[in-house]
Amino acid sequence: MSSPRVLIVLLGLILSAGCSSGHSGKTEAVAQVNRHPIYLADYQENLDKNWKPEAGSGVEELGFQLKLKCLEEMIEQELIAQEADRIGIQVSGQELDTELAGLIDLKNPALAKSLSDQGISQEQWKAEVGRDLRIRKTLDTVMLYQVYLPEPELTKYYEQNPKSMFRPERVYARQILLTDQNQVQEVLGLLAAGADFKELARKYSISPEADRGGELGWVEREQLPVFLEQVLFNMAPGTVSKPIQSPFGYHLLMVEVKDQARQLAFEEARDQIRKTLEQEKKEELYRHWIQGLWKKSRIKINYQLL
Repeated sequence: MSSPRVLIVLLGLILSAGCSSGHSGKTEAVAQVNRHPIYLADYQENLDKNWKPEAGSGVEELGFQLKLKCLEEMIEQELIAQEADRIGIQVSGQELDTELAGLIDLKNPALAKSLSDQGISQEQWKAEVGRDLRIRKTLDTVMLYQVYLPEPELTKYYEQNPKSMFRPERVYARQILLTDQNQVQEVLGLLAAGADFKELARKYSISPEADRGGELGWVEREQLPVFLEQVLFNMAPGTVSKPIQSPFGYHLLMVEVKDQARQLAFEEARDQIRKTLEQEKKEELYRHWIQGLWKKSRIKINYQLL
């Protein structure tokens, strides 16, 4: 189950474009995209929720360029939606349900509270998730078969980027986070009796990764608080730490694997190189594609309303 903090972060990412509350009562448009209006009210709502300076930042008002950037992103989203209409991209109910289930626990009461705090209904939120999924499906369709990476291109990147091929020291770790010393002693006793660390994490830990058996995954230096890092990187594989007290409770750490700092061989780095180059090529393709949509579309902006 997602923690409230994780839930809020997810909602923030999903709602970054702003949820429109429908076109009822909206008449003034800040832009027209192939005769489809982007309403001033939706633009202002997006601007207020996602672009306004944070309190205490020292910036009182957004400049014209940032306001225009906000509108340009909304125009791009509309262009993609229109292209999705043209090529027939749709999101089925099953696809949406799968997407929602992969994001958060819909039964989590923190979901309703987080949405309510932002003035958004659950139906509006689901519609926005569906819109985001449709955009991604459209981009996947447009990019399909357009990214080709021959082996020489991978080896060339490996040879030209030796610093990127250096992997710092890291450990594969798990943790159990407990609330009081009585629990600590109970869990330590169970571990001493041969209990499985992962199962105890699922049963006792209060940390967000508890349902994954306390899995922190691969951890490098400076990725965790210093009081945990100092212990982790001085542990031998297969060992469990003594209890570490912090403002969050009592931590029990386990190191499964320790990997010394080293230069990666090409075979080890190939998959990551491929992902890096694929992402770069997709970003370049996207820029050319979206520029093409801008050029062939009729876009009018009412700059006086920005």
